[in-house]
Amino acid sequence: MSSQLPLRFWGEAVLYAAYIINRTPKNTNDQTRVEMLFGMKPSLNKTLEFGTPVMYHNHDPHIKKLDDRSFEGMFLGFWEDDHTYKILDTKTN
Repeated sequence: MSSQLPLRFWGEAVLYAAYIINRTPKNTNDQTRVEMLFGMKPSLNKTLEFGTPVMYHNHDPHIKKLDDRSFEGMFLGFWEDDHTYKILDTKTN
């Protein structure tokens, strides 16, 4: 893992690799595995490299006016709902 993340995130790297593999064409008729299962072509527009530094927004409703609203983290993949990012907070680990 070239992302400088601890080895305990190896499982997350494997899950993300499977996510990418299932969304890239692998057979002779140019269909992805997701397309064969669900009948719709997946988009890879929102994918990032595993371990990429990212900024994420704090949605706490009790945040004060001058408090930080964004934090640094590392991209780890997607949750099973396919719409939510997994991000490691680099300050709290």
